[in-house]
Formats: sequence, structure tokens, C-alpha cells
Amino acid sequence: MLKTGDILQITFRKKIDISDTEEYWIGENAAGERFLIDAIAYQHYHFAVNKQATAVVDHINCSGKIFLEPEHPVYKSGKKYLFPVQTIIRQNAETTEIVVEDIFKNAIQVEVNSKNINTGLSEIELTVARVRKAIPVLFDATLKLANLYREHKIYSFHVDSSINHGGDDFFVLSGKAGSAHLLPKKFFSHYSISEGQVLKCEVTRVAQNGKLSLEPLHPSLRKGDVVELQFAELANPESSPAGKHKLYRFIDDDGHDFFMSARFIDDKPLPEKMLCKIDKFKKGAILVEPV
Repeated sequence: MLKTGDILQITFRKKIDISDTEEYWIGENAAGERFLIDAIAYQHYHFAVNKQATAVVDHINCSGKIFLEPEHPVYKSGKKYLFPVQTIIRQNAETTEIVVEDIFKNAIQVEVNSKNINTGLSEIELTVARVRKAIPVLFDATLKLANLYREHKIYSFHVDSSINHGGDDFFVLSGKAGSAHLLPKKFFSHYSISEGQVLKCEVTRVAQNGKLSLEPLHPSLRKGDVVELQFAELANPESSPAGKHKLYRFIDDDGHDFFMSARFIDDKPLPEKMLCKIDKFKKGAILVEPV
């Protein structure tokens, strides 16, 4: 069974045209398995019938569909290349956001070390983290990861794959500068996260070593939302998002769990239902306080 990261040799059997904007190559591996590869996205790769190519399994979606990334004709992961600079978008003392151009004239936005930006700069050396849909993902190896993220800001991450580490299951997320981050699956099973998707997360903490603590955005709720809830029970400390701290569990009309600190409730009468405001999200749990 194929898994993310597997490397295949594929042979192109034919190209099919679905519409003016949709064309696919049919690639086949040695086992006879067939894959669809976007002909328009890889038009500069010069594929042809019976021509062979090396490809990596980029991701497998929740329905089992396999997406391949053919080997780029120029760029290799982990290697450094010079890229022409098109424009500077914004600049501060630490980082500068620029647009560069790859070998096929694709415009690529990337954050770089401001120390590497000079007036009249025409090209810059960047490292290829990986290639996705024929476009290299670039980063400046001289830029410290801690400078790329700010606590309590929201960033986009790509869900690359899944791993088991120490008996626990994690999603492997890729972020800026080719960085990789682990997200525990057990806290977010109700979020319908799948490999291959772009996931927006709040950076709740940046450690001194640059390690990020991430909180994916809830599928439908946001901080500050007001919800009507019904008291359920005293939360079990083993499943409580606050650990040993005393919390009460509430539910909405759909049976979703919400948690409230005991300091808001102890020694006070509880109405059958009460309006609550979402204070924050912690490891997939929703923490609320009275309105």
C-alpha cells in the first residue's frame, strides 16, 4: 500500500482533454496502478507518451485518492538556487517579504532576512524546501524561524502527512521556511483535518528554540462568539482541557461540549440555559465565560 513520501517510477500512457482548462496525463507505475497528473500545471515538464518520470506521493486524501508530485526538471529539495527578484512587498528590521521568479516565470512570494536585501538587488539565493504542483516552496536559510511567527497571530500550514511518534498519532504540518510542525490528532478528531489541505492555525506560543504551539481554527466558531448553553456536569479532570483545574462542562443544542471555569459558577444558582461567550480554544476544546 502506498503512503505519503513513497517514490515511484511512472510511465505516461496517454493525455486526456476534459475541457479547455482541464487536461490530465495518465501515469502508470510498475504495479499497474494508474494516476492522474495535471497536464496544465506541469506543462513545462515536457511529458510525452511512454516517457518515464520519477514522482513522490505528495499526499493521500481522506477518500484514498493519491496525488503525485513529479520530479522537477531543475529544482531539488534542500538545494540552493539564485532567483530573480521581481518586487519588494514590505520590509521591517528583521524580515522582508519579496516576490521572486522561478525558471518557468512563476511568481513566488517568500519572506527573507532583511540583512540580505540591498537597494537595487536583482537576485537572491534561496533554498528549495520542496516542490508542490510544479512550483518550488522557498525559504531563506539565514532567517531564524522565531522571526517568522508571532504569538496569537494566525498563519496557514499545509497538512503534509501523518506519523506515529511515541505511541501517539500526529499530523505533520509544513509552514514558512520549510519548517515542519507536529499537531496531535487526538485533540482535533472532530475537526475533519485531512492530508493535503491548507489548515489555518493560531500560534499560541513560540518557544525559545522556535518550536510552535498551534491551535487550528475551529470549523465554525470563533473567539467572542455568543452561544446558548445548558449545564451538563463537572468535567472529568482526565479529559479536561485545563488538567487539574476545576471546570464545568456545558452543551449546546447539538450536543457539542463547552467548558467553563468553576470560578464563574461555584456558589451561584444555575439557570436551565445561559448565554456564554467563547473566551478561547485550547487543544480543540472550547472555553467559555458568562455573558
